[in-house]
Amino acid sequence: MKLVKKSNWLYTTTLLISLSTFANEPASTIQSSQFNSLSSHSTSSSNTSSSNINIDQDGDYLIDISTLEQLDWVRNNLDGTSLVTHTGEEFFCSDNYDPCEGYELTNNLSFDTNNDGLINEEDDYFDMDGDQSNKGWRPIGTSTSGLATKFYGNGYRIQGFYINRPEESYLGLFARIEAQENQPSSSSEVRRLTIETAPQGVTGKDHVGIIAGNAYIADNGNLFIGYNRAIGIINGNNYIGGMVGSISTVSDEEFTYGGQVTFARNYSELSISANDYIGGLVGALVDTPYQAIHENTYRFRNNTSEVTMSGNLNLGGIIGRALVESESFRITENHATVDITGARSAGGIIGFFGCYEETPCLLSDLTAEGFIDKASSAGGIIGSFVGNGNSSLTYSNANINIKGENNLGGLVGYLSVHDFYFSSNDSDALSVNNSYTTGFVSGKNNIGGLIGTASTSEYDFIDNNLEISKVFSTAKVIGQQAVGGLIGHANSYSENDGAGRIPTITNAYTSGLVRGERYVGGLVGIASVNSYATDFYNTARITNSYSLANVVATTNRIDTIGKFVGSMKVNFSTSGNYYQTDVGNFNDVGERINDFPFWPDELSGHLTTQLRCPESADNTTCSSSTLFEGWDESVWDFGNSTQFPGLIINGEIRRPYLRQ
Repeated sequence: MKLVKKSNWLYTTTLLISLSTFANEPASTIQSSQFNSLSSHSTSSSNTSSSNINIDQDGDYLIDISTLEQLDWVRNNLDGTSLVTHTGEEFFCSDNYDPCEGYELTNNLSFDTNNDGLINEEDDYFDMDGDQSNKGWRPIGTSTSGLATKFYGNGYRIQGFYINRPEESYLGLFARIEAQENQPSSSSEVRRLTIETAPQGVTGKDHVGIIAGNAYIADNGNLFIGYNRAIGIINGNNYIGGMVGSISTVSDEEFTYGGQVTFARNYSELSISANDYIGGLVGALVDTPYQAIHENTYRFRNNTSEVTMSGNLNLGGIIGRALVESESFRITENHATVDITGARSAGGIIGFFGCYEETPCLLSDLTAEGFIDKASSAGGIIGSFVGNGNSSLTYSNANINIKGENNLGGLVGYLSVHDFYFSSNDSDALSVNNSYTTGFVSGKNNIGGLIGTASTSEYDFIDNNLEISKVFSTAKVIGQQAVGGLIGHANSYSENDGAGRIPTITNAYTSGLVRGERYVGGLVGIASVNSYATDFYNTARITNSYSLANVVATTNRIDTIGKFVGSMKVNFSTSGNYYQTDVGNFNDVGERINDFPFWPDELSGHLTTQLRCPESADNTTCSSSTLFEGWDESVWDFGNSTQFPGLIINGEIRRPYLRQ
C-alpha cells in the first residue's frame, strides 16, 4: 500500500511500504518504531521514523492508535480524515490523499507509564498541562467542537484513566462527540472500548462522562455508542454520566431534521458522587426542537449498569434525566443494579422522564434491583414519569428496597398524564402493563407497591386516561398516609368539563404487607379528584383484580382503612374484584362518597381457601357466589385448588404464594 505523509502542508515523497514488514514484527517493535514525535507534554522530539509510518495496517481506513502519544494526536483532527502530529505532520490512508474514516485502538493502553502500579506524578500525562497542577488527561476536543467520526476500541482497554479538573466542564476521554450533516461524516461512533479509571477517578464540574462530557446531535446526525465498558469512579456537579455526561439535540427552527441516537449493549460499573442529573450511562438527555417538527429518534437497548450514586436531583441507573419531544423514544431490555442515596426523582433505570407532545415513548423489558435511600419521587424503574397518550411502560419489573419521603413506588414513584401533551385523539391513554414489583417500599405519604402517585390532569376538554393492567406487587409497603398495595394515591385534576378519569386498574393483584395510618388499602390507598370545573365527571374503575394484602393500621382511627381501597372520594365503578378476609377487621372500602353496598359480582370478600379453590373462571362451587366471573383465562391461570390465580406475563405464570 502507498502511504503519504504531508509535512508543513506541503506534499512530500510518496513512500512505498510493505505491509509484510509489519505482519511478522512483534507488537512491541511495531509500537516503538511507529511514532517518535513530540507529545503535548514532552520537552523534546524526533521525527526520524515518522516518515515510515503505516497508519492503517489492516486497510480498513481507520487510523491505528497504539500509544498514548498517538491517542493525544487525535485532538489535532477531530474528523478523523488524517493523522496529524503536534509538529504538524499529516498522514493519510492512501497515496491519493483519500481521507481516513476514523480511529481504532490496536492494543491496550495504560496511564501507568512507568509500570509501578500507581497513577501519580511519576507517570506521563499525570501533569499533562505541564504546570505541576497534576490535572491528568486533557479531554480531546472542546465544549463546542468534538469528535466527529468513528472511534473503535476493538475490545482493547484504556487503564488508569485520570482527570482532576474540578473547576472545568465537558470532561471525559473526549470533551464532546458530535454528529451533524455538515461534517465529513454525518455519523459518529464509539464502540467496543473499555475505559477503567485510576483509583482517584475522574473529577470535574458539569457535563462529565468517562467517554465524553457531551454528545451533540443536529441536522440528521447519527450517534452510536455501543459495546463499551466504563469502570471506576466519577465526581462532579451536574450532568454526570457513566459514559456520557449529557446528550443535547437541536433542530433548526425553520426546517425539519431527523437524526438518531443509539446506546446499545454498554456496561458500566461505577461509583458516582455529584449533585443533579446523574446516570449510570447518561446524565441527562435534553431535546431542543425550537419551532421545528422534531424527527430525532432515540434507542437505548440491552444496556447494563451496576452503580452506586449519591446526589440531589434526577438520579437513574441508566439515565438521570430525559426530556423528549421527538419522532420516537425507545428504551428496551436495560438492566440496572443500583445503590442510590438522597435524591428527588430517583429511579432504578431513569430518574426523571418527560415524554412530551405526540412523541411515542416505549419503555419495555426494563429490570432493576438494589436500594434507593433518603429519596422522594422514587421508583424501582422510574422516579418521576410525566407522559402523554402515546407512552407505555410494559414488561418491566423491579426488586428494590426503597426508603424515603413522599411519592415512592416499587415501579414508578410519581406517574402523571397531562392532556396538554396529548394529541387530538381522545382515545389515547398512557399504559402501564405486564409489569410487577417485589421488595420493600417505605416512606411517608403516597406510597405504593407498584406506583406511589398515579395522576391524570385535564385542562383542555380532552379525555385523558391512565390504564394499568396485568400488573401485581408482592412488595412490603409501609407509610403514613395514602398507602396502597398497588397504588398509594390515584388522583385526577379537572379544570374544564372534559372527562378525565382516575387511573383505571384491570387484571391486578397484591399480596404483601400494607401498613399505614390513614388512607390505607390492600390495592389502592386513596382515589380522589380535584376539580375547578362546573361540569365534569371522573370515575375510578377497578376490574378483575384481587388483594391478598395483609392490611395493618397504625392508628385506632380505621374509617379510612380498607381491605381493598382505603378511601374512595370519587365515583367508583367496579366489577369482578375480591379481597381476603382471613386477617384484619376492616371494611372492603374504608370511606367513600356513598354508602351503597357492593354487589358480590362487583367487590366481595372471601377466605383465602375459597380464593384458591377455583380451577377455572366462573366458579360456582367454591363459594355461595360465583367466583372470578368473566375473568379471561388467556390472562389468568387458575392452576389447581391449592393455588391462587396467576397472571400470565410474557408466557410465564406469576401467582402469589402466602406463608402458612
